[in-house]
Amino acid sequence: MQQQQSRELSNMVGENKNIPELRFQGFSGAWEKRKLEDLGKIIRISIDPQATPGAKFNEYSMPAYDEGKKANIVLGKTMQSSRLKISGDVLLINKLNVRQRRIWLLRNISGNAVASSEFMPFVSNMLNLEFLEHMMLSDRTTLAMESISSGTSNSQKRITPSDFLSYVISVPADAHEQAKIGRMFTEIDNLIAVNQR
Repeated sequence: MQQQQSRELSNMVGENKNIPELRFQGFSGAWEKRKLEDLGKIIRISIDPQATPGAKFNEYSMPAYDEGKKANIVLGKTMQSSRLKISGDVLLINKLNVRQRRIWLLRNISGNAVASSEFMPFVSNMLNLEFLEHMMLSDRTTLAMESISSGTSNSQKRITPSDFLSYVISVPADAHEQAKIGRMFTEIDNLIAVNQR
């Protein structure tokens, strides 16, 4: 559903001028081409949950994503490998088999929150994460991510954090325009979900 509505986001910008054909009123000028590493970073704070076996964690994992995008509450002793500590606003992006588009926008995360190391937790003070979420769900971006993934077969290919951060996107310089675009696509997705139910 999000994939269907977001597929055109990265097609909005003309190839030569980098100026969108359609625009919200009040915005003008060319979008910027920027590497993701210039706009934000991937969180790499690794923790060992088994060091605190009785502690409860909100775990954002691939199974939790696939089962309705709701964190699992688990004890530290049940997690057999390290996790990434997350907080605040973060966009989780799957490394394995990017065609699956497991893109998970989390808001105001606090407490004992951890993400699976199969995700790349991206944070930014310069880029609206809702805008980036829909950019990552677009067909063009997915194809580009697949082309820079490496591995033995399609289902086992991974994108590395360094390759992800080197990826160049077209982005409005104005944060308000980013927010409006991201919000528009989210509202369309929500409307489709309500109508499907």
